[in-house]
Amino acid sequence: MSGSQSNLIEILQERVHSFFAEGKVEEAQRVAQTALDAARRAVDSDPSKRGQLIATLETLGDISLHFGDSEAAEALYCEAIEYLHMDGGEDVQVARIESSLAGLYDFGQREEEAIPLYEDAIELFESADPPMPLEAANLRNNLAMIYKGAGEDEKAEKHYLASINSFEEVHGHESEEVASVYNNLGALYYQSGHQEQAREIHLSALEIRRSLFGDNHPEVGQSHSNVALVYHALGDAESCQHNFEKSIKILEGHAAEEPENYSVIVENYVELLRVSGEEKKADSVEKRMRKVLKKNSGKKGFFSRRKP
Repeated sequence: MSGSQSNLIEILQERVHSFFAEGKVEEAQRVAQTALDAARRAVDSDPSKRGQLIATLETLGDISLHFGDSEAAEALYCEAIEYLHMDGGEDVQVARIESSLAGLYDFGQREEEAIPLYEDAIELFESADPPMPLEAANLRNNLAMIYKGAGEDEKAEKHYLASINSFEEVHGHESEEVASVYNNLGALYYQSGHQEQAREIHLSALEIRRSLFGDNHPEVGQSHSNVALVYHALGDAESCQHNFEKSIKILEGHAAEEPENYSVIVENYVELLRVSGEEKKADSVEKRMRKVLKKNSGKKGFFSRRKP
């Protein structure tokens, strides 16, 4: 690859990132394709010089994914990984592309294909010099969710706990990331029937969110709902009702922005009330929900609930 070709590709790559940062994504996509074409021509002349080709493949893959073109993104990532395996490459670059492809597979319901990519990327991020624990922690959380869905609770727990440990080391205990993974770990314990553990974890998530956001934030409302469900499973009807009502009161104040979240939690509470024989109260809560949704239906940010 000549020096002029290399410089041209570098300039094009810089323009791509500049356009993307400015929100000019269509221009970024056009220039990214130009950079990739130039890198392919350069490699035709010198096959041993594939570093820039790999970089341009990754860049255009990321932009394709941004546009929702999963098929194009997958092809670009796979080609980049193939070259990396042939020529070797920096561990962080391999991990970055593998994690992008894993996420594509994961959210495309191709979890079995995502698992080995997540696992390899985690190992590479954690063994990098210096280590990249936050990147690995996010991937561990994603991987844990796959294992949870597959009923592999021990593997899911292991990755959730490792993710929490990494986030705590970097951000401290009272951080949004720790609360989020606590929420997921609590859901795992709830699903697997370990309700005492689920209660402690969900209460911890609630306290972190209250300390971060105050008492009236939607995430605090969501945590109260999670705690309510655990108390129901434990047979503590009073605590269950108290937390459901706290949750609904908070989320009612955000119904214009998050109507679906509000509706789902109210419906869960109404169903619980009916099962408990409190029909009159269930009707009252349901009527209140319809009134709140109607009141907020014309506000900016409100969207209608989809029927199943």
